[in-house]
Amino acid sequence: MVLLPDSAYGRDVASRLSARHNVGLATACVGLSETPKGQPLAERSVFGGRFIERVTWSAAPRLATLKAGVFAVPPAGPVRRPTLLRRDVAREARVCVVSVEPSKTSGRMRPDIEEARVVVAAGRGLGTAERMRLVDELADALGAALGASRAVVDLGWLDHQHQVGQTGRSVAPELYFACGISGAIQHLAGIGSARIIVAINHDPEAPIFGAANYGIVGEVEVILPRLSAALRAMSAEAAGAGE
Repeated sequence: MVLLPDSAYGRDVASRLSARHNVGLATACVGLSETPKGQPLAERSVFGGRFIERVTWSAAPRLATLKAGVFAVPPAGPVRRPTLLRRDVAREARVCVVSVEPSKTSGRMRPDIEEARVVVAAGRGLGTAERMRLVDELADALGAALGASRAVVDLGWLDHQHQVGQTGRSVAPELYFACGISGAIQHLAGIGSARIIVAINHDPEAPIFGAANYGIVGEVEVILPRLSAALRAMSAEAAGAGE
């Protein structure tokens, strides 16, 4: 079995390998197990996360791409010690870098959303691009990564690399703040592995509250500054106690 990340690059490599060598490929896997007969079994999230599809391979070798953040890292132990094989691959370069430009992001450097323990995500409910600074301040106070709904990316407030959802990236943080995000099924498909979801929305009937562990009904431009101020005060108090 060959496992690759379910990223743009991983899907590209996996599909090419599958077609070139006529090998079965399971994409966007969220689980791996075995059949009663001991055959590998893959689980895939389909229809916007409403169903789990279980697939297997008719023969080896088997290819699969794995969704980031949904597999827990097991503790290291002496039982399994992988053997690393290093090979030099001679190939003709077909791609050259034309330019490198900074992405459209705000605030300071932050962790990647697929690896972050805390993600603060912005939705169209913010109302204007200027209010993105409120999400910035909350992310700074939490040391969090910055996420976004598809609507925010379509509006040009943030780059696609920040998009969370079925057409974006899947995240599995310990804490996920959904700020002004209504909770379309495509977005919920990307946050199904989050441990705790906090939703902030002025509409009490917004679908995001159905997936949230905690919900705050109110205007984000009022609630976010208060949250940020409270978190900064807690950090200052903790720092003072440490001294």
